[in-house]
Amino acid sequence: MHEFQSRGSYVPAGILVPEGRFGRMFPKLDARIATGDATAFPLGQAMGPMDSGATPGDESHDAPSLPAGFTFLGQFLDHDLDFDPTSSLERQADPNGITNFRTPALDLDNVYGAGPMATPYIYDSGGELLLLDSTNNDLARNPQYKALIGDPRNDENMIISQLEFAFMSCHNSIVAGLKSGIYSDASGNPATTNTDTTGGESTVFLAAQQLLRWHYQWMIINEFLPAICGEEVVEDVLKNGPSFYQPSNRQQPYIPVEFSVAAYRFGHPTVRAFYDINAANLGVPIFPTNPAAASPTYTTRTDLRGGPVGKSFNIEWKRFFNLDSAHPPQKAKRIEPLLNTRLLDLPNGVVPPNVAPVQRRSLATRNLLRSEALMVPSGQDVARALGVNVLKAAELQSIATNAGSKGSLVLTPAQLDDCYLWYYLLAEAFNDSGGDRLGAAGARIVAEVFVGVIDADGMSYRHVPEMETNLARRAAGHLHHRRPSEARRRGMSVPARGSLTDDRSRGDRMAPAVPLGLRPDGHRPVAEGGGTTSVRWLRRRGTVIAGG
Repeated sequence: MHEFQSRGSYVPAGILVPEGRFGRMFPKLDARIATGDATAFPLGQAMGPMDSGATPGDESHDAPSLPAGFTFLGQFLDHDLDFDPTSSLERQADPNGITNFRTPALDLDNVYGAGPMATPYIYDSGGELLLLDSTNNDLARNPQYKALIGDPRNDENMIISQLEFAFMSCHNSIVAGLKSGIYSDASGNPATTNTDTTGGESTVFLAAQQLLRWHYQWMIINEFLPAICGEEVVEDVLKNGPSFYQPSNRQQPYIPVEFSVAAYRFGHPTVRAFYDINAANLGVPIFPTNPAAASPTYTTRTDLRGGPVGKSFNIEWKRFFNLDSAHPPQKAKRIEPLLNTRLLDLPNGVVPPNVAPVQRRSLATRNLLRSEALMVPSGQDVARALGVNVLKAAELQSIATNAGSKGSLVLTPAQLDDCYLWYYLLAEAFNDSGGDRLGAAGARIVAEVFVGVIDADGMSYRHVPEMETNLARRAAGHLHHRRPSEARRRGMSVPARGSLTDDRSRGDRMAPAVPLGLRPDGHRPVAEGGGTTSVRWLRRRGTVIAGG
């Protein structure tokens, strides 16, 4: 499978990558020398050197501070950025010849689909509200229990499906507030009901969509990226712009394969084997031990696979995010070159039942082979290109041992010095921060792509001067969104990393609240958790923050 050339491995610097495509952040770097099944199978298999085990109550691999919800928030963001159903593990692929069926923008198209006109089956008859199952507090489903949502991947597991439900409920609550006159649009004006635009959407729908998108983008810049990449890297990219993610046309971004199949797969080791969902459902396994186990139903559920969610499994979000200081959330697993056993033999429904041999049911193996199919460069070459510390073979082996690897890595010293980029960045994260966030190379790649994509979107909040000012505006006790460390130097209150909320106790009407859901019933917006939110701002702007 490696005997022929692909134009993707010789993409010149600065090539214009068409919108909606994948590409390369480091087009001049050669692909890592492929080693195929011979190394991917033993490295990624259950009971192999990347297996961290799956013992209920085992906290030995927990991240120092990263809340468990960030695993699934990260998955949600990934589904908003890219989707490639055409590539295969079995052949080389040119990233510049692969279509990204998800717009490379953080615009919530995984929630909105293509809008009420093009994807009407996810909306009510009026085209303003997203369909939800209010009876079960679940996603709307067809008779075969398939979710009616903008991206079917957001029903891959129950936690992300409930996160999808929260965003959809948030939109619907904003619509209700706009129509009742309690809220105004982003410009402070009333949203007129059922006034059609040239695209056919109601102006109320468009106003609600804009509010949710802007606060979602604000949350990514202020909460998600600092938690995953560290404040220093994020501040540098915001201040100086990306140095390595450089589309020739900044209005036509692409998704680099170094990001999509390596750096941004940092979330896989953070998946716990068991989760506490609510007081009645503690220690629920993410996947069943039997890959052929029957799928969940509304009344029967023993694991967290996607599918119908009955009322008894409504998620208490305080168990996943820092919303209640009296009840800290469960932690994500740390970012390290190890995955829990449940991910090394994926169940039917996550992978097709006919996948064979068994090693190909391992998420780790699939990641390693996918990086070879897309001819991703080695971790050491990328680190050198970024100008950060380069980990050598002996260091990678030592990191694996310190993380708790069950045995010696199957790669030779020469192969470790030409290491899979994904594995390398996981090891770097554990080495640099104990696995609480990405390391130097991984953080740079992730921060530059997210900021670059948001800034390439001419409709993002960072391109609207008034809204940029409004969202960033500080009152005493508030966080300036672009300079967290500066805020600390000036004595302002800064939310704890991973809080998904900040201190609004002074009632700044311009201060945004993070739109991570509503109450689980999907009804009125509320302010809960680690601070109070401006009621005046909520009423004027239609903002909804995390709750539940």
